[in-house]
Amino acid sequence: MYKIDIGFLFAILKMCDDIESYKRDYNNIRNILNERIGLNACLMNITQIGEYSGKLSEDFTKEFCNVEWKKIKGLRNIIVHDYLGVDIEKIELILTNNIPELIKNILGIITKLADSGMISKQLLKASSKDFKTISLD
Repeated sequence: MYKIDIGFLFAILKMCDDIESYKRDYNNIRNILNERIGLNACLMNITQIGEYSGKLSEDFTKEFCNVEWKKIKGLRNIIVHDYLGVDIEKIELILTNNIPELIKNILGIITKLADSGMISKQLLKASSKDFKTISLD
């Protein structure tokens, strides 16, 4: 039923994992945002999270409405259309609060889909190799 959506969901989770790995590598969010490459990497991942969120089916976003998919896509549009005008303090809050919350929500969705048989154990095992900071177990 949600075959394509599951692919987008794993892509979003991968982008979140990349952000979490930057946080680990840079020791804190302020260090990331003070470095041009770190800031650009985070903004690119947030943009991609928004892009994939916008590709999720309406049925999927309605069923899993605990995630604010439209706001996520809206942030993508803000970054893409005013890259140099992005409010770094807001990005810091998003990296601190919203990305970990999004990870938690997505892991909950994945668990629900796996429990219902829509995601196979083999897919979970194969996908877990792509993550540096997130466990699918």
